[in-house]
Amino acid sequence: MGGQLNQQFVFKRQNGKVDFTRNIAEGCVHCLKHRKPEEPPMSLCGGCKRVRYCCKEHQRAHWRLHKSLCKAVQAEATSTDDYCIQQRRLVEDWVETHRYELIAMITSYIRRNPFDRKNDAFFVMLDTTNDASGKENPAVAFQVMGAPHVHKMGGMLEVEEAEAQDKAERPNDKIIGYFCCCFSIIKDGRPLPVFTAIQLIHEDETCPAVLAQGESWWTMMRDFSLAGAVFRMAPGKYGSWVPGMLIPKGKTWEWRRCVIEEIEARSGLNLGMYLD
Repeated sequence: MGGQLNQQFVFKRQNGKVDFTRNIAEGCVHCLKHRKPEEPPMSLCGGCKRVRYCCKEHQRAHWRLHKSLCKAVQAEATSTDDYCIQQRRLVEDWVETHRYELIAMITSYIRRNPFDRKNDAFFVMLDTTNDASGKENPAVAFQVMGAPHVHKMGGMLEVEEAEAQDKAERPNDKIIGYFCCCFSIIKDGRPLPVFTAIQLIHEDETCPAVLAQGESWWTMMRDFSLAGAVFRMAPGKYGSWVPGMLIPKGKTWEWRRCVIEEIEARSGLNLGMYLD
């Protein structure tokens, strides 16, 4: 199939057998439309099995942007050992789960520090708490070990192109830009890096006031991920996030909305101090 990627799209209906990103709040990567609970699952790219689309037309429109990533993911799958592949998938799942905290971390940092998006990246060290089986709660699969640091990194052309195209196609979104992040876990004494990019648009700048004024710009990500808190955008209110947690449902995990006090009682952590 890899040799045909330039000629045809890979488009398949999600069949429930994908072994990662089970907890993602499904949304079309092209138009950002989110699936409503009563609607059927969105279609999944059959090549990389990472991104979803609400219709074939949007996949075709997004293909030029997605093609290189899709091919790279498939190539990696044939050249990387199973443990590394599974760990990368778990990290990607964890990152998607804790997107709210990542947005808070980034906005809190850039409000008071210079950051060159073309050359700088956030480096976050993670300690694994899972057995790589993919059966454990993905919200608590990793712990943040110490303060992340900002370091120079060569520009990622794919990220720059994606940002430029998004700004051109969606000028009304007032996109701030893409922020590169490198999440590293230790395997046999060596770091296993996983690179991703977090998109910020003006509605995403919802970093709580208390956090923005505090000194520890990264501890919200540490504490909320440790507690297993999972924030999702409120339906119909873009930029408004509500707390919840993942609960087991059969062989997968389902997000359930709850009050922050319930998560505090379960975890023993003071999370309310981060929320206004």
